Amino acid sequence: MCEFKPHEKFDDPDYQCRHPARQDGLCIFHLLKPTEEQKQAMAQEARTAAEAIEREFHQAFSKLLEDAEKNPEVEVCDFSYFRFPSIDLSGRRFAKPLRLRRTTFSGAANFWRTTFSGAANFWDTTFSGEANFQRATFSGAANFGGATFSGEAYFWDTTFSGETSFHGAIFSGGTSFF
Repeated sequence: MCEFKPHEKFDDPDYQCRHPARQDGLCIFHLLKPTEEQKQAMAQEARTAAEAIEREFHQAFSKLLEDAEKNPEVEVCDFSYFRFPSIDLSGRRFAKPLRLRRTTFSGAANFWRTTFSGAANFWDTTFSGEANFQRATFSGAANFGGATFSGEAYFWDTTFSGETSFHGAIFSGGTSFF
């Protein structure tokens, strides 16, 4: 099983990953994913290996998400602490609440025209690349408290219907909220 443990500062000693270890004691969801800049600096062999891990992550995540959404026993799609490569979830509809707290996106995170029907929790999440939430719809609560946006962050024409928080969020790149 995956040996990932959250940093002690997160005070989450009961967190236990249930996914099988793939490399260095970590599952595909907790392996570090290099940024685009880091991949460009890698030797060809290392870059090819990193890209293979990204493809494996996308396949495994798609299946995990599909299974969670279909399973009536799963109330919340919880992907807390996951380490995402670039990902495109544009146009997707999340019917169940989504928990991505303390998650890291090492590349672009595309949620363009995505619908979040339940609560969406991005608390303390790190977006290293572009974060695109343009024309997304949040029907429930949306929590971006403590999130870090290092790249461009787009919330243009985004609809927030429930309680929304960006308390303590840090924006280092350009940000659009109109």
